Amino acid sequence: ELFISDVEECIKQFKEHFDLVCVIPKSEVVEYSPTLNSLGNLLNEKFGIPFENIILRTVKPLKKMNECTNANERYEFHRNTFSLSRTLMSNEKNILLLDDIKAEGYTKLICAELLIKEDAKAAKSICLGINTSDVSKNN
Repeated sequence: ELFISDVEECIKQFKEHFDLVCVIPKSEVVEYSPTLNSLGNLLNEKFGIPFENIILRTVKPLKKMNECTNANERYEFHRNTFSLSRTLMSNEKNILLLDDIKAEGYTKLICAELLIKEDAKAAKSICLGINTSDVSKNN
């Protein structure tokens, strides 16, 4: 209950209307966190934001984020592993991304770039946790 109220507060603090909420996929191809899927459904019920997982991980990355040695390598190994399952509709301009963990934010950046290339105006994210152990010293 506390967790949900924290997420609701985050949504309110954005002070904007979201047209779509979707989950950032896990590192395995076409897998999503059940917790984040539940959260997406709750946000749909509470705020009326349509929920659909349109971001797909279509290729398993050759290296995990924490196996890459620097920021450029992390970006390069992961940027071509995502695609959209469909084009954005004309009314889907502000997208809310849900992610389970944030090490440095590259996955969110890559997913946001993908959405913006498809005419999204903005892609904001809520991250449920922060991983401080995987942060590379070679940023």
